[in-house]
Amino acid sequence: LPEGLELVLRQAAAPAPEAVATLVLDGPAGSLGLTVAPSGRVCELALPAAEGIPGVAAAVAALRRIGVPPVLVGGRPALGARVMQAGRAALDRMAASGVPGGVLTEALAGLGVRWPQTDLRGAGSARGMAGDEIRRRWLAAMANEGLRLVEAGIARRPSDIDHLLVAGHGFPRWQGGPMHQADRLGLLVLRHDLRRWADEDALWQPAPILDRLIGRGLRLSALDG
Repeated sequence: LPEGLELVLRQAAAPAPEAVATLVLDGPAGSLGLTVAPSGRVCELALPAAEGIPGVAAAVAALRRIGVPPVLVGGRPALGARVMQAGRAALDRMAASGVPGGVLTEALAGLGVRWPQTDLRGAGSARGMAGDEIRRRWLAAMANEGLRLVEAGIARRPSDIDHLLVAGHGFPRWQGGPMHQADRLGLLVLRHDLRRWADEDALWQPAPILDRLIGRGLRLSALDG
């Protein structure tokens, strides 16, 4: 444990189901938050606000040695969970509009994503939706939340989000992550899609940073430098 942090350990309130454990270590120099992803192969580490706390590098090295290399995040370590929750919210919204759970599950299977059909229960009359639109809505919601996290300084770079989702949350490795998929689709197309669906739910309201990236002719990968 870094010297600036005392051995005062408290469980974060109700860890999200997308995380194995969320711990917060408090001390006079600040708080160090740690969230282990469901895979147990990667974690999120939120460093204290104070700079130059002795032992932080040692803590990072120790996590690597025990097989849970950290991704450094700002604020409370809930980056992966928030992006996954955005994807879940998109599926719930589509199910609520009448898209059958089996159709949603089958569409995600086209990306190599496993999602229990019984976990997606629709309401109202059945509604048809093409698999490609389902996938684009799901990925757009996650990429949009990722952009918000980057803008807020919680995610340091888009590639960190992709790494967490692939290594920790079961996102298919060969798909590269939602941020990679957004770059592959093109930010102009992503913004167009988000604007089309924004009236249905705020989760598709384009993050402000998207306009700035497009205005400067940048891709998401430009933020990885």
